[in-house]
Amino acid sequence: MKNLKELSCSKIRGLQDADLFAVLDCCLSLEALNISFPLYGIVDSIGVTNSGVVSLSKNCFLEYLNLEGANFLSDGSMIELSHYLSRLKSINLGYCSKLTNSTFFTLLRECPALSEIRMETTNLGVEESTTELVINPRIKSLCEEVEGFVGGMEAFGINDDALITIANTCPRLLNLNLSCCTYVTTRGIKEVLEKCRALREIDLYFCPNIDANILPWMVISRPLLRNIGLVGEMDLQT
Repeated sequence: MKNLKELSCSKIRGLQDADLFAVLDCCLSLEALNISFPLYGIVDSIGVTNSGVVSLSKNCFLEYLNLEGANFLSDGSMIELSHYLSRLKSINLGYCSKLTNSTFFTLLRECPALSEIRMETTNLGVEESTTELVINPRIKSLCEEVEGFVGGMEAFGINDDALITIANTCPRLLNLNLSCCTYVTTRGIKEVLEKCRALREIDLYFCPNIDANILPWMVISRPLLRNIGLVGEMDLQT
């Protein structure tokens, strides 16, 4: 077990901090950890806490961390955890409903190797950021997809101002998923394409406030774009 590199305990209700401590005793080479529970909020009912995750991260050099649905996480606990994620390349915090802009900028500041962030259905972009902006050119992929109604509307997610802030801090984004972000408009998308000139894929599925007339401009102004997902069922491959 000493050479174990990857451990997946997804959807295990009985998982406890004690189990993570046991892993720590024999798996110091661990690089990838998955303790997600995709049915958001369910992780509250198991015994894993921030203390267990921090202890493991402190003694292992994690590169991939999946905490989807871990509602014990807060912006404050993410500040503590991020101190031990210097080698982290990818993190999934989807459905961690207490997390806000603060966590996003904490990750940009404290995780220099990070290239992928998943924060769908969190509070990223819901409120105006009061955190000092940090530019991280290593971030290549960001998922801020929102779930909740869609056909009958609702959803929400980030707005144009938050999107522009993200574009300013992650100028080398290659992949951006904004599915069902109903507050995003044509203005925000134009700003993203102006600032993230290397963008290859952008998913705007069910973003009803984006004018379809922007499509020709996107294709002409950003020839590097290879995949554009648009409102409803329409997709364009360039």
